[in-house]
Amino acid sequence: MIDLSHTGPWDAKWVWCPGRQVAPFQRCFFRLDFTLEQAGYLKLHLSADSRYKLYINGQLLGVGPAAGDFFNYHYDSFGFEQKIKLNPRKYQLVVEVLSFGKNGPINEMHARGALMVHGAVLDDNENVLVPVSTKDGDQSQWRVLEDPTFGTQERGGVTADTDKPFRFYWALGYTEAIDLTKMAEDPLTLPMDDLRWQLTQYVCPVYRRSDPVNDYPAPWLLVPSVIPQPELGQQMFLQVVRHSDNATRSDWEGLIFEGKPVTVPANTSLRVIFDQGQLTTAYPQISFTDGKDASIRMVYAEAFSKDWQKTIRDQAEGQFVEGHSDVVIAGGKTAFYSPMRWQTFRYVELYIDTQDQPLTIKQFDSLFHAYPLVRQAQFASDNELSNQLWDLSWHTLRLCCQDHFTDCPYYEQLQYVGDSLIQALVAFNVGGDTLLWRRLLTDMDHSRQHFGLTMSRYPSHHPQMIPTFSLIWIRAVQLYDQHVGETQLVKELYNGMGQVIQWFMKRMNDDGLFASLEWWQFVDWVPFWKKGGGSHQVQREGDPTIYPSTIVNMQLLDALDAMVQMGAIAGVDEYVIQDYRQKADALKA
Repeated sequence: MIDLSHTGPWDAKWVWCPGRQVAPFQRCFFRLDFTLEQAGYLKLHLSADSRYKLYINGQLLGVGPAAGDFFNYHYDSFGFEQKIKLNPRKYQLVVEVLSFGKNGPINEMHARGALMVHGAVLDDNENVLVPVSTKDGDQSQWRVLEDPTFGTQERGGVTADTDKPFRFYWALGYTEAIDLTKMAEDPLTLPMDDLRWQLTQYVCPVYRRSDPVNDYPAPWLLVPSVIPQPELGQQMFLQVVRHSDNATRSDWEGLIFEGKPVTVPANTSLRVIFDQGQLTTAYPQISFTDGKDASIRMVYAEAFSKDWQKTIRDQAEGQFVEGHSDVVIAGGKTAFYSPMRWQTFRYVELYIDTQDQPLTIKQFDSLFHAYPLVRQAQFASDNELSNQLWDLSWHTLRLCCQDHFTDCPYYEQLQYVGDSLIQALVAFNVGGDTLLWRRLLTDMDHSRQHFGLTMSRYPSHHPQMIPTFSLIWIRAVQLYDQHVGETQLVKELYNGMGQVIQWFMKRMNDDGLFASLEWWQFVDWVPFWKKGGGSHQVQREGDPTIYPSTIVNMQLLDALDAMVQMGAIAGVDEYVIQDYRQKADALKA
């Protein structure tokens, strides 16, 4: 028997590939081959640093883990709510893991490459048929191969029309640069006795937040994922917008609509722009054969640009594509490529440069990725523009719901509480979802600093404080309670919200008003305030006095009223509620 509960004893260990134990940007393939003599069911818990894709016999089972922090590092569970039945036959269980090291996206926190699997194939009576947990080296049946083809490039890439560097504020780390000339074979086709498959190397024990241990030598304290697996779905491009080769438009349309291969001659440079029809978040997928040393660059864009400015999104004439890119160098054999992290795009420009061999493109499409949010509320109007705005707004929300709410899927993918409260209200009222909203509230609580404020955005390994966003967090908790009615969460968060209030109370002036320039006193990006970074101007030229901001003090008053209203729900003593009431009355005076 094996204990697969979230609190029982686990025998799994964190493991990685031998050699460069702490190098950033490693991709490793972990593989477990086994044969079942009778039918069984696969159940496992899995986590990785930094990102994984889980396969069984080539079929994608899931991706993750959802972004968290070191004290709340998520693991995913497979085969519990929905059974994964395995019939008698041979199986290959594979986990593809990419390690960012400390150079990943800002919304993720990572230490070093590592994989943890705790699970087994079980019979109907929960007896173990095949153990699948990762163990110390020779105690484990898992093998690992470090991918020699994997490399990275600075996010931003180039504009395919001009070869000029494309620069903007980014928070997403690096994109991929794959060189298949370093290993043209698919590693999963290599026999297990190939010397490139090695024993896994022990990293450290596995610890969960619930484990009663007085010291944690592991950097990750595991917690169950608080959200389901993302929605994944195949999608094809809508049309070919432009191409610069001798092939006809119908040739490239035959590729995306009918799967008909397109061959690019040797010593040829070409560009083809594909249109998804609307913005999407997805894993691009391309398969090709031959064409050794050919370069295939995929440039991703939200819209066409001209003179470095976005234009009408579907107006291609005289415009060009600029943005992030992934690049693959062909190894001369049949290959399939899809990046480890999803990309955001409406347009993708293929920029192909062949050498001495022709290159045949066999497939080009994408795998949609987003939080599984389902529209439940309906809206209809005799005003067609209103109907279009309804659909457009819902689509925008869907793309901004991933591991958590995001401010924008293309540039940052950061969960700012100021942005996310609006998203939470729409996701609840239109989609009936509470999990992402609840996650927002607990994430902000996890971000709270010793002096009282939450971070403006979390998870994030790059700290940023916006005091007004800490006040918005309090409002978000109140609204969650009013809509969902989860009393226990209010009780858990109430004292932390009180620490936010105390930070503001320590900075009141002689008139009883909040007046401070500490941290980023952001309110909004109105033109008049842009010089101050979106802050309400509280100083006058030549005058060192810091004047109180009416807007910020009104936000503080709103938060104090919320603390009064939630006090009874949290079950705190009446004198605590009365203190907040008096503070609110003083601010109104």
